[in-house]
Amino acid sequence: RQLRHEGPVWVARFSLDGTMLCTGGACGRVFVWDVSLEDRGEAVRLDPEPRRVFDGHDGEVLDISVSQEGLLLSAGTDNFVRLWHPSSDACLGEFAHPHIATCAAFLPTNQELFLTGCLDGKVRLFDLKPPGTAPPQVVSETDTRGCVTAVAVSDDSVTVVAGLFEGKCMALELDAERRKIVQGGKSIVSVKSSRGRNAKGHKVTGLQYVGGGRRRDLEARLLVMTLDSRVRMYRVADLNLTCKYKGHLNTGSIAEARHAVSTQIRACLSPCSGFVASGSEDGCLYLWSRAPARSTGLFASSRKDRNASPYRIAMLP
Repeated sequence: RQLRHEGPVWVARFSLDGTMLCTGGACGRVFVWDVSLEDRGEAVRLDPEPRRVFDGHDGEVLDISVSQEGLLLSAGTDNFVRLWHPSSDACLGEFAHPHIATCAAFLPTNQELFLTGCLDGKVRLFDLKPPGTAPPQVVSETDTRGCVTAVAVSDDSVTVVAGLFEGKCMALELDAERRKIVQGGKSIVSVKSSRGRNAKGHKVTGLQYVGGGRRRDLEARLLVMTLDSRVRMYRVADLNLTCKYKGHLNTGSIAEARHAVSTQIRACLSPCSGFVASGSEDGCLYLWSRAPARSTGLFASSRKDRNASPYRIAMLP
């Protein structure tokens, strides 16, 4: 059995306690790795072999979400979102979509609810335990009128951000108690560089929301991955760019035709918010310190809002 990724790594997600890292990609498997910190928390170590490898997708794995209880959701090009737990090899549930399921996310305040994004343009809210004896089902949905390629939820489960193919992020309002997406369609940011070849904007391939959405949370951050080999961190209060991370490959330029729609590389913040992790088209995992890289030397010219010094871990056999 293959214990390493074959081809690009599209997604990397930490568990909430920081002891587990889940990765998925072109090979269609979900890998669960045990994680430990070294050098007084300044370095991350992965066990040489994965704790668990999940098979089940008939296609590539584009996104992973981890609940507080350790449940995993994986979204794939086979139009399914699947439910797993690290203690078992069995798939605990599968949720069909009319098109490619590009993303999935548990609600932080209610782990029985999760959101999915799909290339049909809709964001769907699923209930794992609806009233009575009904099976898990869609309880609410909204049409973004675009191709949804990423989704993220605020820590208080009030704000949902949907990333679109054309490089925009849209804000949706969620009422978790009523199990309903109550308002949506507001564009909050167009993700692009101020100049150069990346100024036109690129497909959003991943999102992570850290902080609250109900009040003006000055510490809230939105991590955005785009198809220009960049990871950007925005301050939600004013949508200012606070740091840009680079070094990995996320360009959609892979030669094989089967990757044409699945250039969906994700990145994530570690639970302590000290590290940013991202998959890459070269089959490696990249880790950055959250802070911008320090300038060194007499004539150092590194910008204070850039970090181009990642730690690279090979994930291929």
